[in-house]
Parts: sequence; C-alpha cells; structure tokens
Amino acid sequence: VSLSGPDAMPPTKGQQAKAAAKIEECVEDIKKAEFVAIDTEFTGIFDPPTRSCNARSLEEFLEMAADSAAQFSTIQVGVCTARRESDEDPFAWSLTAHNFMTCPDGQARVFKVDVASLSFLRQHDFDFNEWLDTGIPHSKLQPIFHALRKSKVVVVHHGLFDLLHTATHFVSAKDAAQAGAKDGEAYAVLPEPLRLWVDRPGTSVVFDTRHVAQEGRYSVLEALDRSLSPDPLLAHLLSKPYKSKFKLRAGEEKYVLPTDAKNDDDYPSHEAGYDALVTGLIFVLLMERFMAHRDARRKLKRTADGEPKAPDEERRPEASLPLAEVDCQTALPNWVQHKVCQRFADTIALNFAPGCLAMKPKKSG
Repeated sequence: VSLSGPDAMPPTKGQQAKAAAKIEECVEDIKKAEFVAIDTEFTGIFDPPTRSCNARSLEEFLEMAADSAAQFSTIQVGVCTARRESDEDPFAWSLTAHNFMTCPDGQARVFKVDVASLSFLRQHDFDFNEWLDTGIPHSKLQPIFHALRKSKVVVVHHGLFDLLHTATHFVSAKDAAQAGAKDGEAYAVLPEPLRLWVDRPGTSVVFDTRHVAQEGRYSVLEALDRSLSPDPLLAHLLSKPYKSKFKLRAGEEKYVLPTDAKNDDDYPSHEAGYDALVTGLIFVLLMERFMAHRDARRKLKRTADGEPKAPDEERRPEASLPLAEVDCQTALPNWVQHKVCQRFADTIALNFAPGCLAMKPKKSG
C-alpha cells in the first residue's frame, strides 16, 4: 500500500497544531508517571502469516519478527500513564489514556498490509477514514518514544510486536544511534529494535503482563482456566479481592474504566488507547496479587509466640493460598523494586519456544 501520490492530502495547520498539543501533553504525562503502559495496532504481523512457523531457532524467529515490523506499518498507538493520587493512600491510582492515529511518512509511506489484520480492526470499529484524514506522521511521535525510553517502567501485554513497532517506526536518529552502541546487558540474540528497550538509562525495566500472568496461572491466579488475552484476564482479576482503586484523570471522557462499565459499548477493545489502559490495570492487579501471596506467606511463617521468622526470600511466592489469607499489606511504592516482582522484569512473552524471552541476564545474588 502507498500513501504517496497526487491525491495524498497533507494535514491542515489546525490538525498539526492539535496533534502537537496532544503529543506534548502525552510526553509530560509520561515524565510524571510511575509506570507507562503501551499498545499498538498495525497492518500485519508476518508475511506470509505462517512465516514464523518456519523459524528454526529463537534468533531466527526474532529476526523474522523484526523484519516484519519494519515492513508493516503502525497505524495506532496507545499510551496509558499511571501515578499515585497521593502519599496518603498508596493503593489509589490516577490513570490517563492517550490514543493516536499514526501514519507513516517519508520512504515508509509504502508498506505492506495483511487483509486479515485490516478486517480484524474493522470488526472492532477502527475508523480508516479518520486514520487517513488525521493520522499523525510517525516522525512527529518521536518525542513520545524518547520519553518512553527514559521512563522507569514500561508495561506491555504480549508485547514483542509493540516493542518492535515503536522502536522501528518512532525512533529518532539520536535514539537509534544508541542501539548496539554499547553491549550493556543486552543478549546478542536481540534484534536491534529490542536493544533500544534494553540499553536505556538508569534502572528502567519492561514488564509484560502476559508473561507475569502465565507464571502465576496455576498458583496466585488460582488455576485460571480462561484466555490470557487482556479482557478475560482483567475480568478474572476483578473477580478476586483487591485493594487498588482506579480513576481516570479529571477531564478524561473518552473511555470508561472497566470497573465502571455498564454495557459492551463501554469496552472499545483493540483501540490502542483503551488496550493500554486495560494493560495498566492488569499490571497493578497482578503485582498486588503476587505481593499479597508474599505477605500471606510471611504471615504463615510466624512462630507460635507471634515473632516473625526470617522470610525465605529466595522461595517463589506463587503457591496457592486460601483467599481469606491473601491480603496485600506491602506499600505499593516497593512493589516494582521488590524481588518478588523483579523476577518478571525485562522478560516478554513469546509464541515461540521457550515461551518467553529474557531481554537482560538476571542478576545473581
């Protein structure tokens, strides 16, 4: 598909100004966020769709995925920023969802499409007319990707292609120069776009909620017997006791929190902004669930006189416990840094053996 030609209409000055304001607002939200969840929609996955089945190794599979991300185009980006409402209630979260229609520019204006992928998006009410009329050029979204690379925690759900697409289509020359510029802790198997997510400043980490859920499927999630796709996974988590509270930032009227939804129209699944919002909710609820089981274990290890024993921190915290004993007491600010959660850091889910990819070597000791 080509977006070039005599009939290609450039965005109006009004559209450009509106897009620039939205991007600036999103960047500022990312800077203030405790974590950021992202989601993307694209015009295809593999060409042909069965190509990944021919991969003979993990490295070959990842190279195929990176090559496909470069050939197909990202047509929508969702960003959900999350931060605590106040220090007084560490379980109260304020969420802000951003949704961007995005359009390739430059040489990338010629790209591949998979009709099945477009049909899937159309079935979920993706507005291709709006995309053509108001799509923001990929190059204009580079400040968002730059801000994401500097954020402390980025969250995806089954996010290999989300990470590949964002690092392929929205990267500036300055950010791109950092990929592979130093070996850092990146595995040699990683394609260049994934290195941009590994070689980031400070202690930045990536979490994949699909991987976290898979690890706890038969333990802290109590033998979850449904799909690990975002909507059913969130429904399962919301059906269990939890302390976290969520609200959308004042003035955020585009979406309704799933906890407040009254009918199916309130669930615009597969719109990137909403899916990023759902991913953010899932992340908080999963972390709370794992920490709750950790707290329950500590409680069960107390001696008869009530004095706590030294906790066995090396033991994994996912053994199933009665719901009545699962109550998170640990303050949320400690979650991401705690080793209970750190074992999920920088590991993403894959549809290829061994089922996940550790993008950084795990630190010992």
